[in-house]
Amino acid sequence: MVEVSKLEIEMWQVEYAVRKIQRALTRVKDDRFTPASLSSEISDYLIDLTVRQANGNSDFSKFVISLPLGAIEDELLKQVIPERHRQKMVGYRSRHKALEIEKEDYCVDQNFEKAAVCRDQQQEIAQLIRNLIADQEIAITPALVDSTLRSLGYNGSDESNR
Repeated sequence: MVEVSKLEIEMWQVEYAVRKIQRALTRVKDDRFTPASLSSEISDYLIDLTVRQANGNSDFSKFVISLPLGAIEDELLKQVIPERHRQKMVGYRSRHKALEIEKEDYCVDQNFEKAAVCRDQQQEIAQLIRNLIADQEIAITPALVDSTLRSLGYNGSDESNR
């Protein structure tokens, strides 16, 4: 039997937590509605975050690991949009998601005409989203990630800790 130290377990938790954040960043970057670019500082930020949290702060990893699936991604998608467009964007995305579920239900019921109407409405919403952010530079920065984590309830990852 191999014994694992508490420090090794905490390191694995931190690595897992940072990978969870990295997956959320990648999904937001590749989002079809709001494709964002990752700032050049993100890689260094994630390395720095790993090192800072590996110094015995298991609260960070426990916090990130305990978040519901998609919570970081959803909050990043909200915060990456300029504030003046957030409310509209959240509404558009919610309606698009609801139409997706409706469309799938119609397909299961083999009601393809209604499914096509849902698809057409989704396409209209997608165009509204593209128009809304057409002139926006959307970038994910370390400050945005910190803001997202704070918004989700974590207070130990701010700029003053760097």
